[in-house]
Amino acid sequence: MCYRPPVAGVNETGWILLKRGTFLALVAGLACSSDPTPPPPPPPDAGPAGEDAAAPDAGDAEATCQDDDGFLPSCDGIDGLAERQCDRATCERYLRRMKTRIARRAIACLRRHIPAGDSCRPCAGEALATSCDDPIAVGACEQLAETCPTRSVEECAVLMAGLSFGGRLNFVACTTEQSCLHDMPSCLP
Repeated sequence: MCYRPPVAGVNETGWILLKRGTFLALVAGLACSSDPTPPPPPPPDAGPAGEDAAAPDAGDAEATCQDDDGFLPSCDGIDGLAERQCDRATCERYLRRMKTRIARRAIACLRRHIPAGDSCRPCAGEALATSCDDPIAVGACEQLAETCPTRSVEECAVLMAGLSFGGRLNFVACTTEQSCLHDMPSCLP
């Protein structure tokens, strides 16, 4: 059973009291329902730079949707410009902070944008928009919305569902720092 603390308050200086207790509670909320079963083997047609095959039918989407399939993509050949977020450091952030299928999609986006000289900034958001529904992310976002009332649970859940545990920690830390100053898209990997 997970501990759920009361909603954080605001101190006399206007800071939201999120320091240790609430932050740890948000982290515990993320971790409480994590599935300890190992991921299934990667699909046979998945390649290191390719995106997933066609999306599953709506009827069996819930049964087949798996964002963490264990097949890690590679950042080999990612050498775009850092100011366009097309560099190797961005790729490695995707690997650390996104679930594997979502990271593969984001890296495939990088590979499409680098030769064209385009900005890769939309790649994280586009990849996260394809993530599976995740009830754990919804629960964490409900707690986040209690701490930061201007946050949308729906928008948060779409973004957080495709993040790894470490990515979720960074996302929560970023979105709640400085009295919830940062908008959620700016806190993506």
